[in-house]
Amino acid sequence: MSKEILKLENVEKKYSGSVEELHIINNLSFSVEEGEFISILGRSGSGKSTLLNIMGLLDRVDGGKIFIGGQEVDKLSEEEIVELDEEKKAAMVSNLLVVLCADEAAQPVVNTGTLNH
Repeated sequence: MSKEILKLENVEKKYSGSVEELHIINNLSFSVEEGEFISILGRSGSGKSTLLNIMGLLDRVDGGKIFIGGQEVDKLSEEEIVELDEEKKAAMVSNLLVVLCADEAAQPVVNTGTLNH
């Protein structure tokens, strides 16, 4: 049976500009199970880096929920994030990879398994 290591539910991220509010991520939901690979593709400015920052708990969401290893983490304080279970943090940090394409455009990829060479 697979173990869910990451889950996003109805995640939203927006930035307030001087004229209007920009909705970078709007109602995004997905989950990643152990051993599964996903890729995040999109044009420049489409929110790929923002999504990676949210998944790595470097940026806060404006709506929705984030679960790592079954624990809801989107409302944790910075101190609680630091104290988050080392196993859960290690799973996220060690499995986030950035794959560079031939044209040197970064294509973020989430590796939820183990790479065997």
